[in-house]
Amino acid sequence: MSDDMSETGQESANGREGPDGLSPAEYRFAEILSAGGTMKVAAAALGKSERTLRRWRQRPAVRAELRERVAEGLARAKLVLAAGTADAAAALVAMAANAEKPDSARIAAARGVLENAVRLGEMVDMDERLSDLEMRLAVRGN
Repeated sequence: MSDDMSETGQESANGREGPDGLSPAEYRFAEILSAGGTMKVAAAALGKSERTLRRWRQRPAVRAELRERVAEGLARAKLVLAAGTADAAAALVAMAANAEKPDSARIAAARGVLENAVRLGEMVDMDERLSDLEMRLAVRGN
């Protein structure tokens, strides 16, 4: 099988593409990139050239899969941060009330958790709003 087979549609003819048009290798590619892997790591793992992977990354179906995986990761991160937000707020309140022994490292960490939770929430909200707008535009275009 050549590097370009999924781009030419030959894999689809062999029944090896998923319902959204991605081959198993393209799914794995999206998995590697969304987990923080580099193109070099993905190329080595898949036995493909980086050039081929750059072409894959331009395909709408691959880009959509990457966006979906990143959005899922952000949603999971948001839940983790949200769970820690109450503890961080409690730590800030306790530190503020403790005039004897300020713990600057814990205060900084607690602030970081709170600030990042807010930023991440804003990012996820923005992503959802952008996806909604894209969907509305797609419906109007049809």
